[in-house]
Amino acid sequence: MVLSRAWHTDELFGFVESYRPSWLSIGLGTIGALAAAVVLPQYAILRHKQRPWTDLGLPFWGHTLTIFKVGLSKWAVQIFSKAERQTGCPFRSVLTHFIFQHAVIMRHDVYRDHVQKLDQAGDLVPDFPPPFVKLVGKNSILNMRASFQAGLTPQHRRIRSKVMRALAPAQVLQQRAGIQQVSRRLLEDLASASQSGSTPFEPIAKSFAMSISARLIVGEELSGEYLQEMEACFVDILAGVLSPPVDLGRFSTFGRAMQARRKLLPMVKKMMAHPAVSRTALGELLLAGEEGEPLTLEEIVDTVVTLLLAGQLATKDALVQLLVDLHKHPEEVQLIRAESEQDFASIEQDSHTLRVIKESLRFTPPIAAIRRACPGRAVSLGEAGVVPAGCSMAPLLSDLDDRSWNPARWATLPLDHLLVFGGNQPHSCVGRHLALLELQIFVRELCGTYTFEVLEAEEQSMMGLKCWKDGLPVCLKRL
Repeated sequence: MVLSRAWHTDELFGFVESYRPSWLSIGLGTIGALAAAVVLPQYAILRHKQRPWTDLGLPFWGHTLTIFKVGLSKWAVQIFSKAERQTGCPFRSVLTHFIFQHAVIMRHDVYRDHVQKLDQAGDLVPDFPPPFVKLVGKNSILNMRASFQAGLTPQHRRIRSKVMRALAPAQVLQQRAGIQQVSRRLLEDLASASQSGSTPFEPIAKSFAMSISARLIVGEELSGEYLQEMEACFVDILAGVLSPPVDLGRFSTFGRAMQARRKLLPMVKKMMAHPAVSRTALGELLLAGEEGEPLTLEEIVDTVVTLLLAGQLATKDALVQLLVDLHKHPEEVQLIRAESEQDFASIEQDSHTLRVIKESLRFTPPIAAIRRACPGRAVSLGEAGVVPAGCSMAPLLSDLDDRSWNPARWATLPLDHLLVFGGNQPHSCVGRHLALLELQIFVRELCGTYTFEVLEAEEQSMMGLKCWKDGLPVCLKRL
């Protein structure tokens, strides 16, 4: 640009010295700079030309507010439908922004064909939302890289081997009497409460999952002493998992979650000092073995939080959905009732009960997707686009192709076909044996002793987590 006359140096310095910005202009400038620093990284990803079909949502929030309002599953259906309408092609992958992260959501077959080999080679790392990572802890096996070829890191191998030994099928089967006892007590409470009309089932499922997790981790004796305190802490931790990662102490959801997590430390110390802990999963974590030294206190707390979280997200949500599915398919109840007196030779022994549970988990997995990222390079999804380097990938765990209800399919399909349990190593779910045993015992006790009716099954959302209107009201009566 040509100026009408040249500025002399003394005139320029004179202008700078004479300029006195107002506090308002300083404030507006600061706000603008902060807004740009927050928003620009969200949209910088648009420079990648080969990215999948993209919808980043609102500035900063992305689609987070919509997820909080309608829930992750309903939002996912909405975004897939939008992608199909605008592209005219079946959904394969979508680049979006939610829970303060970019993520490419993809069908599981896209993951299997283009990403799984990288995952098994150890090229991918877990990439969960920041609040989740902070709350489960850096020593959680959920936050560690896994690889078929390269194997696990020494720390990952040490922690995972101890957890798998504590949750081995033989160890879990020893808990069946305790699981049956808890099931009977809670169902009796539910039947008593529903005599006057109906009562919510969700609190029962939540109490069941927490009670069994606590029994397994610290034993029956200690779980009775610490259960209420552990449950109170975990309610706050779970609320903070998908909240904005702003720690304002008791004045923010995430802050309260971090406070609750810190309360677990002295609690775990007390339990570690108790003689009864030696016969529990917590006691297993304290033992040295072939894999190395006992876990440190920090590793133990992270592992306890991980086990509690897995128990709640897997068992509680799966149990509520299973009740809804049985209500929709009453023909299954009679077949399960016929097996109610059978014992368990093994957790995965074929039965109609187990087939119904697997079908419910296939149809509506309690965990919608896994999260991985490839920090080193972009990942091609073939015709579905290219994932920018470092961008989170979220392969779906639901079966989008076959939406027909058919438990008989599991007469021949192996358990590894059930996507929610992660298939074979290195990502198989360490708690799958416990989850399957819990669900089988509870549903056999329910169908074998009671008749039930779900009065209203309307899905809702609580901070993005799936819940049910009025806690899923049910009526329960003894046969």
